[in-house]
Amino acid sequence: MEPIVVTAIAVFVTLYGYCSYCLEKLQFLTVLRTMNLRLELQKKRAREIIEKANLEAETKKREALLEAKEESLKAKNEFERKVRREEQNYRSTKKRVLTKEEATDRKKVKHLRNVKLKLNEREAELEKKGKKGCGGASFKTAC
Repeated sequence: MEPIVVTAIAVFVTLYGYCSYCLEKLQFLTVLRTMNLRLELQKKRAREIIEKANLEAETKKREALLEAKEESLKAKNEFERKVRREEQNYRSTKKRVLTKEEATDRKKVKHLRNVKLKLNEREAELEKKGKKGCGGASFKTAC
């Protein structure tokens, strides 16, 4: 074979080997770049998942606080209703007691008037009897 053909074959084989090497290196770099892109994508997804979880946690925290505030407000309103009911019961009981006391006082006054009236009548009656028996002296003065 001629030296030029051998040289051409040697150059061709060398170029083929170099091209294979370059293609393998290019393939390796492409795989490496693809893996880096996938890694970055996974990192981005992980950040999004963490961010979403944090937002959900914050939302649930706010909902729990709001619910606690609502429960507290309900309890406060219920307590205030009970206090108003008790105050109303107290006022109505106090009014009833005062009304009964007033009625009792009126009955006592009426009874005392009746007793005084009866005593006056009795005294007048005794004075009449006393005038007859003591010769005209009043009941209040001794016979």
